Amino acid sequence: MNVKKDSFLESTIFFKETIPLMMQYKVPVTPINYAIWYTYVNKTHPELNRALDKGISVPGRNADSLCDSLYDEFLINEKEKKISKIKNNLVVIAEDLFKNTNSALMDAELFQDAVMKSLCDIEKLDKEGVSISDSMDVVRELIHGIGEIRNSTNKLKENLTENKNEILQLRSQLETSKKEAREDALTGLLNRRMLDESLLNYINKKDKFSFVMIDVDHFKSFNDEYGHLFGDKVLRLIANKIKERCYDSAESYRFGGEEFAVILPGKDILSARQHAETIRKTLEKISISDRKSGKKVRMITASFGVTQVIVGDTVQSIIERADGNLLKAKSNGRNCVMPRSEL
Repeated sequence: MNVKKDSFLESTIFFKETIPLMMQYKVPVTPINYAIWYTYVNKTHPELNRALDKGISVPGRNADSLCDSLYDEFLINEKEKKISKIKNNLVVIAEDLFKNTNSALMDAELFQDAVMKSLCDIEKLDKEGVSISDSMDVVRELIHGIGEIRNSTNKLKENLTENKNEILQLRSQLETSKKEAREDALTGLLNRRMLDESLLNYINKKDKFSFVMIDVDHFKSFNDEYGHLFGDKVLRLIANKIKERCYDSAESYRFGGEEFAVILPGKDILSARQHAETIRKTLEKISISDRKSGKKVRMITASFGVTQVIVGDTVQSIIERADGNLLKAKSNGRNCVMPRSEL
């Protein structure tokens, strides 16, 4: 599901409506519950609103558990569902593995009992001096028991091999799903969701860091001139160049469209400007030709907005501040880094 991004003013208004409503229905303020009631208040998901109205109208209905079910039904995205399904499958395999192992252990205990009985019988036969025929009956019974435990062991091996293959396959699917949930499909950079999570993590830890927003100049006209497929190729190339210049724990992200972002942990705004300037010069040097015409395309440039975290920042406020400096770079002729001096 694509959730509409509200402006800071709108989100503040919705916040003031959401919290009292949650208190009215005695709903704990958890991230999942807040997401449900925030969506309810901003009326972006009519089906969720109808389901919530219906749920809270039922006498005695636990609003907290209702939020969990509505979150699973309406807000959780397909990649998260896929990961959850794989985890559930792993649980089923683990239970099956335990069942098979437990069954084999039971068979082994029965075999141990049979062996002990046979040994007792042989000892008894030895004392009583019975015939070879009677002795062979005991041996045959023991051999039969060995055959049964061998069959049980072989069956366990087959089940373990099958479970192992299923686990390896599900592990691969889980890693793929996690990667899809974290990375942008086109460029391979971390996606917008991971950007928001990373910014929130650094803010909560109260760590010093700087943030850079990057916008490729005149990319729309570039797409119009060379086509979207060639444009995608250029975006991948730009992403690779940005990632190559992300050293010293710097992290690169695709913000969306032709916009990218970089988080620079432990860096002040002066260091961040220098880092952004390095990336800007790298992008200027990109040389690429149009395969159809064979002609070298025009120079690729980008504009940069830089900011440093300050006390009281939120994810939204730091993005808005960097975006404001990015707009200044655009207004200042593009292909530059703003602000020009340390602030």
